[in-house]
Amino acid sequence: MPRNLLIAIFVTLITLGCKQDLQSTELNKTIQNGSTQQKLPNLSGMSEDTLFMASVLALQNSDTETAKVYLEELYKTTNKELYLYQLTQLLAQTGDVKEAIELLDGKSKQNPNNIELKRALVTLLLASGELQKAKELALTLAQTTKSPHDYDLSATISIYLHDYSTAIKELKIAYEISPDETILDKMASLLFIQMDKKDEAISLYETHSRLYGYSKFICKRMVLAYEQVGRYDDAIEIYKILYTKFGDQDALSRIVEIYLSNYKINDLIAFLQKTKADDAILLEAYKYKKDFVMASRTAMKIYKKTKDPKFLGQSAIYKFEANSHKSPALIKEVVEKLTLALKNNSDDIFENYLGYLLIDYNIDIDKGVDYVKKALVKDPKSPFYLDSLAWGQYKQKKCKEAFETIKLALDGAKDDPTVKEHYDLIKKCVEKPK
Repeated sequence: MPRNLLIAIFVTLITLGCKQDLQSTELNKTIQNGSTQQKLPNLSGMSEDTLFMASVLALQNSDTETAKVYLEELYKTTNKELYLYQLTQLLAQTGDVKEAIELLDGKSKQNPNNIELKRALVTLLLASGELQKAKELALTLAQTTKSPHDYDLSATISIYLHDYSTAIKELKIAYEISPDETILDKMASLLFIQMDKKDEAISLYETHSRLYGYSKFICKRMVLAYEQVGRYDDAIEIYKILYTKFGDQDALSRIVEIYLSNYKINDLIAFLQKTKADDAILLEAYKYKKDFVMASRTAMKIYKKTKDPKFLGQSAIYKFEANSHKSPALIKEVVEKLTLALKNNSDDIFENYLGYLLIDYNIDIDKGVDYVKKALVKDPKSPFYLDSLAWGQYKQKKCKEAFETIKLALDGAKDDPTVKEHYDLIKKCVEKPK
């Protein structure tokens, strides 16, 4: 059953306010009993409401042939264009496009000033593949109405005909009448993709935005165009508008990606500081830059907001890394914060770091080794965790165990100076004569 047509007919039904007379009741019974393919009753003399109801019921039962008969009778007896449109739509949907075109063409010649008839005829000509006829009629229609919709339609047919230059001219006329962004985008897409006039296409977006402001739709089209031609700085500026004006989180992600891929970490940090967009991303930016002072402060800021212990641990580690002078007070603070971060949580990075501090500064070597072993359960092949364990074993005077462990660490981190230093010291311990 042609659903769109049925919806249109129901709208008409409501408009007409159809009445159930005796004839329509009998037709209803006949149609619902599935006998609509049998000989129909004499239609002459039936009221408009009865015929219309009968067409609706026939469509409900997917009996398009019977529906055509009623719609033809409706149009013949009332001469209303409403029924003509419904009839031609049904004819087109059931494959009788040629008959539908003939009906509309005949009616259009009788009423040459009827714009809606001509628009309907253009649509049917397009459906039938008669592009040249559709084009001629659409252009005449546009020149008559001066409507942007009609110029857009004519341009669309030009695109089907691969006449892109004509399509651009007609779209420009439509846009000058009404600066609609969908018409603008159609022009820009044609220039960018089909005609390889990328700069001209981008210029259209830029001019429109200066005159009428930035919409989310146009911004998204602009960033795609900018990125296609490698204008990443311009793309970032539009992504910023998408984020700050429209709250587009994808735009924020793309800003970060572009800044990082172009090694503009300072610009990224400046943007994140100014907009307060995302402290977690700002933290990653500071880490990327190895600005451990700001990384520590930002991690603590996030911890105070979220109470998430991973940020407390990170703040402690970055504070330790930021200070070249490892004072007793600093070491105590970092140990306390890492211990608190691990109180009800498990994190191998924090466990290894805390364990190494306890070992390296001779605070509690046995406890430090226990923490490192917890980290190794999660990542048993980490050369840095193995180095921490070897260093702890060395300080426990277990030189042979330490040497076996440090050899494994050195296999995975040959170029690390700390691992190499530990290896040399432990090897001396093993080789020392007893």
